[in-house]
Parts: sequence; structure tokens; C-alpha cells
Amino acid sequence: MSVHLSEMHVVDDPGWHGPPNRTGLPAPIVHLIGRDDAIAVCCDVLTNFRLVTLTGPGGIGKTQLALAIARQVADRFPDGVTFIELAPISDHHLVLPAVATALGLWDTAVEPSNHRLADHLREQRLLLLLDNAEHVLDAAQDVSALLSACPLLHILVTSRSPLQIRGEHTFDVPPLALPPAECAVSTEELTRYAAIDLFVAQARAADVTFALNDENAATIAAICARLDGMPLAIELAAARIRVLSLTGILDRLDSQLTLLTGGPRDHPLRLQTMRAAIVWSYDMLDAGQQALFRRLAVFSGGWTLAAADAVCQPVEQVLEAMSSLIASSLVRRVVSVNGDDRFVMLEPIRQFALEALVESGEIDAVRSRHVDVYLALAEQAAPHLDWWDQTTWMLLLDPEHDNFRAAISWLLSRQDAERGLRLVGALSWFWNIRGVYLEPRMRAQALLNLPEASARTVGRARALGALAYSLYFLGDYRQAKAFGDEALAINDETGDRAGRARILISLIVTAFDSGDDQRHLQLSNDLLYTARDLGDQENIARALTRLGLGAMRSGDSKRAIALFSESLELAERLKNRATTALALSSLGDVCYQGGDLARATAAYRSSLAIYVDIQYARPIIVGLERLAAVARARRQEPRAARLYAAAAARCEAIGITFPVSNPDAVTTDIVALRANLSDEQFKSAWDSGQSMPFADVITYALETEPAATPAPVLAAGKLSPRECDVLRLIAAGQSNKQIAAELSLSVFTIERHITNLYAKIGARGRADATAWAMRHDFA
Repeated sequence: MSVHLSEMHVVDDPGWHGPPNRTGLPAPIVHLIGRDDAIAVCCDVLTNFRLVTLTGPGGIGKTQLALAIARQVADRFPDGVTFIELAPISDHHLVLPAVATALGLWDTAVEPSNHRLADHLREQRLLLLLDNAEHVLDAAQDVSALLSACPLLHILVTSRSPLQIRGEHTFDVPPLALPPAECAVSTEELTRYAAIDLFVAQARAADVTFALNDENAATIAAICARLDGMPLAIELAAARIRVLSLTGILDRLDSQLTLLTGGPRDHPLRLQTMRAAIVWSYDMLDAGQQALFRRLAVFSGGWTLAAADAVCQPVEQVLEAMSSLIASSLVRRVVSVNGDDRFVMLEPIRQFALEALVESGEIDAVRSRHVDVYLALAEQAAPHLDWWDQTTWMLLLDPEHDNFRAAISWLLSRQDAERGLRLVGALSWFWNIRGVYLEPRMRAQALLNLPEASARTVGRARALGALAYSLYFLGDYRQAKAFGDEALAINDETGDRAGRARILISLIVTAFDSGDDQRHLQLSNDLLYTARDLGDQENIARALTRLGLGAMRSGDSKRAIALFSESLELAERLKNRATTALALSSLGDVCYQGGDLARATAAYRSSLAIYVDIQYARPIIVGLERLAAVARARRQEPRAARLYAAAAARCEAIGITFPVSNPDAVTTDIVALRANLSDEQFKSAWDSGQSMPFADVITYALETEPAATPAPVLAAGKLSPRECDVLRLIAAGQSNKQIAAELSLSVFTIERHITNLYAKIGARGRADATAWAMRHDFA
């Protein structure tokens, strides 16, 4: 979930920066108005209650208050404060997986995952901030169970309704303080009321010349009174100072409130008032701006300008209309992790826009266009997700995860099987790389159960392939094989040759890990023939690696090395980093089996560095297991125990069984470690590895131990220091462009260095150079 400030009663104050940011929450750059008493009360309550829920209607300021409380009490929680935005989540089963993701634990599996999360948090003094929980209240029992299992855990919730579970303390967030209605108050005294203070601050943000004075004080007080001190409503009204006088603002509010006096009796007055401010802002827009505003409600987690242009058509001049919505405080511009402009609505405003979209009768058409846009993005990205530009595409997909979820949810509700199956199939590799296995299983199974999903189409085949992958990663090889076989059969019927390779890979890895060597060989050859027939160099490289793994398992190390080296050279030429990393790791396996531990270590580290760089979840764990095995073989028992423990912790986080690869060998290793270390030494090393932050685990795994890695032999002085640098980076799997950036040189200069060093060491390509570097400990 993205971390952002999702309420609006804040004002810019460059001179106020708050306490040091040690919480992982967004650093405060704005000042919260009128909440000092509430913050003090809630901080005291959090001392005595482990579950505190801030309640109130949308726009009352629950999120900002919760963030302020979390910062205030951060020092009480040495294990940190974590913010989880729940608004984009539509399924209450995904609440705890969202918590796990926010904690850096990736995704988890259905029921057992809750236990794994509880185990992770059991000894931690941590504060979770669950924001906008009102639409996933069915997750309350999961929250209760988590609190019961974790005696040091505290949870702060914002919701329009309480969770209604044992131990919960609710705090109803009040409106901002208003001056008394019937008593004359001086202009100076007005500034002591938070509602007035907020209006003036926001009006000044819109117009730097604005100021509170004796002439306008009564009108400002009347506006704030009409809005009942609702922070969001006050901000929306104050933003209109750009185009209206204070009297004009008040007149419009009077008119709008009159219209709403006959509204639903079960709506609180404050909610009617806040809605009045949004209705009023909406009515100030022209027809094109209104159409854009309500159609933007289909986005979840934000959108780009290009997506708005495609989904919200026909709206002319989207950029100008968006600018008007931003000026009206109905939309906010944010910057995504990849540096692109994105736009968001606060949840109360989005809910109003969604109601307006439903009333307009446009929702089905707009939702359908939303699906088309994100289906097209997923299908466009899918072929690139194991290619040289993988990172670029992953950065494009990551911010859109909530939009993908919203699209799938709508397709399920409409029983639109074919588009849903295609979307799940296209997202399969994205989920795989990010270590998300529960979600594709849930989504694919739900879509495959739809009546129209039984047709043997390309979409069904690809969704079955996604389901097979997720089940493989969750350790259910029998079901993975069954669904993969069906997917392959449909694929052969439909002639989807491009999709065939992806399904074959799923079946190949399932066969290998389940010990079916004959099937693994047969399918690997099938993949090789299919790829060669298509001229698919990428899958030729993969097939060569899989055949090499089969040869290695059968004891033919010479053939395995030849196949891995050929795969590595091809993958390097194609700039396929994932296949490069797999070939390096496989070469490391051959070296390890042959007793060449130095070369094995170098290969494993090079492979792990690539997987970390592309954030490929499961192979990172395999890399930790491989380096742990080498450390044990080198009699570095405490190091081996730490690395195995770190790998086990990652497995728990990702929802898969430890160990990931070669379980018999890992079990033997751990038994040997227990025998060679005292109980105290083993426990200390294991606990250290289990509790080590992920970034520290990677640093530790990739660091070179002085006793284990001798100084590199520089080929009898043949290589220059710069050529040595280039060779090390080649062995690490970096491209010419990456090496140039690393060494601050031009690509042309790097190519010249590579030509020279190839000549000096007798290398014909990157595979030869990498092998030479491994032999001489260039890692």
C-alpha cells in the first residue's frame, strides 16, 4: 500500500517540521491545526489500550490526527510504526497480507499466513496504523486474532465505524472548534478557534493577500459555522477564495445547505454538511470538468494523465480540466516512485464522485474503459518482465497494483470471464517477481469458477498458467501440475505459441522440484524445440539452463557446465538479467558440487546481486540458501547459521516452505551446524539471522570475508586496474551501459576496455570472461 496523507485539514508552514522522523511515516511538512487536545488524549489512551479506533465521517480529519498521534508515540515503539492505507483494498481477506507487505514481508498465504505474520510480530513492540478500515470491517476478527497472538503489538485504526471487537477503545473525532453562535467575539479572539484558523490559512494559501480583519471576520465565522467545523469542507470552501468573494461563498453554502435539509435522516448532520461542500464545489465546475471529476472515481490508488485521458473520454482538454480540479482541491498531484506525476482523490471525495458517476448512468462504460486500459498495460508489459528493461516496466506496474485489483474485482462482479482471465494471466509474472502468490491463486480460481470461464480459450489457458505458477510457489506441486497440463492442452488447441513457453516453464520447474527428472528432461527439450522453432532466443537460453540442471542432477558436470555457459553467453547478449542470474547460480552449483568453493561463492554472489537489483523475491531466498551452504562447507558455521535463518525468515514472510531448494541437503547442513556449534552459539547466530533487517541480510550475504577470498590474481600483471574493475562488473552481470555509469566512463570507453581485456585473457565473450573472473576470484 502506498503511504500518503489522505485528509486535507493541513496548511503549509515552512517553519514547522515536527519531531525527527524515526517512524517510517511520511515526514511532516505541514502543521495540523486544532488537534492538540485530541492528540494528548489519544496518546494517553494508547498507553492503556492496544486497539484504538478513531471514528467519524469522511472529511473530519481522522487520518491526519492518527498520523500526528503515531509520530507523538513513536518513541514507545522501538520496533517502529507502520502505516497501511486500506482504501484501495476491496476484499477483507487481503487486510493482513497488506500489513505483511507494508512490513516488507511481501505477500502471504491464506490461513497459514496469519500465523506467520503473528509469529513475526509476536515479540515486537510495534504500532500499526490501519487507515480507512470502514469498508473491510469483516477483517476485524483477523485483527483481533493478531492482537491476541502478539502481546506487545498496538493498533491504531481510522474508520467511519468501530471494529466492535473486544479491547477496542473508540475515539469520536470532533469537528474543529467554532466561536459561540450567539456571542460577539473580537477579531483577535477568533484566531483562537481552530475552524477559523484553518479557513484563514487555506484562504491565504489560495490568495497570499488574504487576511482576517474586522470587516470579514463575521462572514468567515458564518462560513465555518455553516460547515460545522468540518476540516475537509472548510478547505474546499477556502479554496474558492480564488474566484468568489467571502459573501459569494456564504451565499452558495446557504443555498446548498437548504437543498440538503430534506436528505436521508440516517446521515449525520456533519456528513451532510461535508457533502454540501463537495456538492457545491462540484456545481462550480463546468460540464466537462464535472464529467472528468466523476469518471476519475473509478481509479484506485491514483492515476496518470494518460490513463485519465483514455478512461474519461470523451472529455476535451483533460489537462486543463484536471488543473481546475486541482485548483478546487478536489484532486491532488503526487509524485510516484518512478518520478512520474500521478493524481489522487481523497477517499471521501472519491466516494462522492463515484455516487455521481452511478447517478449519471455512465459507470459501466467508464469501468469497462478502465479495464481496457489496465488490461492493455498488463499485456503490453508481460513480455518485458524478464527482459533487459524489466525494471522499467516493473516501476510502471507497481503504482497501478490497486487499479489492477479494482479492474479484476469489477470483472468478477460483471462475470466478465474472458477479460478477467486475460488480465490475471498477464499479471502472472509481475506477481511472481514481487513474491505475491496468494492473490493470483484467489483471483484466478474465482475467475475460473465463472460460468463462461469453461470455454477453452487463450484467456483460460493463461489464467490456468498463472494459477499453476502460484500453486508451485506455494508448494502444491500436484495441483500445479494438473492446472499446468490443462493450460498446455488448451494452448496447443488454440495455437497460442507465445504463451506456450511460459506454461512449459511452469511445468518444468514443478517437475524438477518434485523430483520427476524424466518429465523435466522431456519438457525442457520441448521448450528448446518450441523456442528454436519460433526463433525465441530468450527461451532458448532458459531451456539450456534447465537442461543443464538436469545434466548436473544426473552427474554429468561437463555437459552441465557447457549448457550453463552457452545459456549465460546468450542471456548476456540478450540482456536478460533474470536468465543471466539463473545461469550464474547454476554454474555456482557445479562449482560447489566439484568442491571449488571460491568460484561457487563468486557465482552465487553475482547471481544474488542481480536478483536483488530486479527485486525477484523467491530466487533471492535461493541465493541466501546457496551462500549458507558454501559458508558451512568452508567451516564458517555462525555465518552459515545466520544465512539459513535469514532465508527461513524470508520464506515465512513470502508464504512458502523452507528450504526453497534441495531440502535434504539443507536439513543435513543445519543438523551439522547444531552439532558443531554449542547450543548458545547456534541460538545466537540463528536469532541474529531471523531478526536481521532485509537490507542488512543482503549486505551480509554479499560481503567478502577476508579469510575466504584471496586477493585477485591479475593474470601476471596483464590487466590494468581499470580493466580489473570492468571485469569484476562483467562477472556481476552488469551491461556495458551499467558498467559505464558505475565507473563514470562512456560506453565507447568501456567497450574498448572489454576488447582489450578479452584479448589478454583469451575470452570469446562474456561467458568466458565470467568464468575466467570466477577462477581468479574476481567477485
